Amino acid sequence: LLAELGHDDVRTHLQSGQAVFTASQGDEGVLAGELSAAIEKRFGFPVDVIVRDHAYLTAVAEACPFP
Repeated sequence: LLAELGHDDVRTHLQSGQAVFTASQGDEGVLAGELSAAIEKRFGFPVDVIVRDHAYLTAVAEACPFP
């Protein structure tokens, strides 16, 4: 679905519903809305989507107190 929406380098993490991808535009709110709408259109039910950028995820990993 992410590739169909024009995103690149799509990878999923197990069956968790989490995915990593490259987007041409960077507005997290817009991306989340587009993904949520596409999922609802494809599967027939609404899904909340959270999009985080690379900088955010890097900061979370660097702040982890466990080595």
